[in-house]
Amino acid sequence: MTMSRVTLSRGIAIAQMVLCATGIVVAAILTSFHYSPETTAALCTNVGGCETVNTSPYSTVGGIPIAIVGMLGYLAIGVAAYVSTRDWPISDWAPTAIFGMSLIGVLYSVYLTYLELFVIHAVCPWCVVSAILMTAIWVLSLVDLLRRRRLESAETGA
Repeated sequence: MTMSRVTLSRGIAIAQMVLCATGIVVAAILTSFHYSPETTAALCTNVGGCETVNTSPYSTVGGIPIAIVGMLGYLAIGVAAYVSTRDWPISDWAPTAIFGMSLIGVLYSVYLTYLELFVIHAVCPWCVVSAILMTAIWVLSLVDLLRRRRLESAETGA
């Protein structure tokens, strides 16, 4: 890996790790809404329908809050971002894994936003923040992959 690719990748990976850490906090808050009415009352704003969304039948899968699934997704992406900064055999695959996982996260966020707008008829601001975070992670992964491809083409003279 060339020095410019290492610098670029490390900067993007750090940004992704920060976004993932923020996503974990947001997902933890959303998870707490399922288990603590006090947290819901304290952290659900009067804007939108936070409580409505988080108590809807769509807020769980198999009895597990979607927010826990999101938390695990952010954790997996954050670990992959960290791996991408190391000089390990699997490090070259990490950017592609980040792209794939974050794309799944974005597509699922689009589905959940559709449910909020057209089925539940309420919007949770915390869910919107999570969708924005996941989209930012995905955009960074796309930029990283495109720049890696361009650098590899320049190095090979193609």
